[in-house]
Amino acid sequence: MKKSIISSKEEFELIFVNYLIPLLGLNNSNQKYEKHENQNEELVEIKDQKLYFYESKNSNNCFSVTVSKNFPKNNVNMLKMIYSEMLKIRHKNYDNSIKNKYDSLQHLKKNYEYKLQKSLLDWFSGSNVNLLGLIEQLEHWKEKTYEGKKVPFAFLINPQSTKGEFNFMEFLEEEFSATFSDGITSIIELDSKLDFLAFKSITNTEENVSHKLDNTPYRFSQIIETFTKDKMAIFLLINGDIVLVKNCEILLVKREGKWLNFNKEVFKSIIYAELRSNKESFLDLLNEIYLSALDVSFAHSGGIIACVKEEKISSLIDSEKNKSPILDPLDNLLPSNIVKTPKTFNSKEDKKRFLKRNFLLNIINGKNFLTIDRKLRSELISMDGATILDFNGNVISVGAIIQNDSGSYGGGRGAAAKKLSKYGFAIKISTDGYIEVYIEERIKYKIK
Repeated sequence: MKKSIISSKEEFELIFVNYLIPLLGLNNSNQKYEKHENQNEELVEIKDQKLYFYESKNSNNCFSVTVSKNFPKNNVNMLKMIYSEMLKIRHKNYDNSIKNKYDSLQHLKKNYEYKLQKSLLDWFSGSNVNLLGLIEQLEHWKEKTYEGKKVPFAFLINPQSTKGEFNFMEFLEEEFSATFSDGITSIIELDSKLDFLAFKSITNTEENVSHKLDNTPYRFSQIIETFTKDKMAIFLLINGDIVLVKNCEILLVKREGKWLNFNKEVFKSIIYAELRSNKESFLDLLNEIYLSALDVSFAHSGGIIACVKEEKISSLIDSEKNKSPILDPLDNLLPSNIVKTPKTFNSKEDKKRFLKRNFLLNIINGKNFLTIDRKLRSELISMDGATILDFNGNVISVGAIIQNDSGSYGGGRGAAAKKLSKYGFAIKISTDGYIEVYIEERIKYKIK
């Protein structure tokens, strides 16, 4: 007799909460179990700014989650593919009858993790290339060292070619493969069968590169933009991240065993919908904020970016309206805040604070966040403290030390981001590379 290890509803919730919602980066509190008429007999559909996941094509039982009006359709297609594949291996049918036998709940979860990875890779490659073996090889390599150091790899996949010279997967099993490709200046090109095609380097190319840097971390931008147009690329970074790139855009990252969905349009659509700004320029600002958050995430330097509504700036900085303003006058870099440097200082700490202020005023030089050099932006954000902007991109402060409320939780950055989110929104980027977006003191989106 087949043994039951989980009920049908519990398994449905397990799939939704553990595997589907994390790929969206949405807040779990936004989800709801309900009955909704499944008119089109779909597994996943988006309707009236809600994303519905049905227990089966014939069921009205579903989990729903609210999304923005501009939620990207390619993400819906990804979820449909993954969910339909997961249902093939589920333990229980929606009527609670046993479909597949598993020894334990852990055994079931292992199968779901495998199916999630395979489905994601099939979606990413278009099912034309079997990437599972390559990912498993890189998983093996990330635990190893070569001459005492962690090893990076970079592979360019040409899905249109079958003209490879030899099986590179066998070569990758050997220790001496560790010295080829670094993902910054060099990359190995493979064909659709993962056979070797060529060694490529940015020092030896005639490619015309624009360096727009869209959807790409700054440090990898040159090699990604030089070689990945109409192709796929897979990177193993020295910190163990496995990065999947397609058409010059990072789509997925496997970090500490979890697949993360780096989708700029989801990030923008959620913040835009929550704050209901009708300025087109605000979307441009969100685009640049996302790219800078991406840079800080992959640099693993950590930081906070906050964006303050125009009508709330005064309560952030004005000591007359607010007995305890969040922002110290010396941290206020707005042109209207004129602070003269004294000839003598009361303490070494005072001198340090004026040095910091004067340096920041000079290096920013009155520029809007949109026009500050992108590399400089990431270094400013990485300073201890918060980078604070208004909704027009004007720089209010950099490296601002936020006094957190007593009893706050989530570490210094989390507490500061939560507090600043009362004035608009705030983004916490941890040194682990994870990203959390706070609005009204709640996490509304995360890449974690």
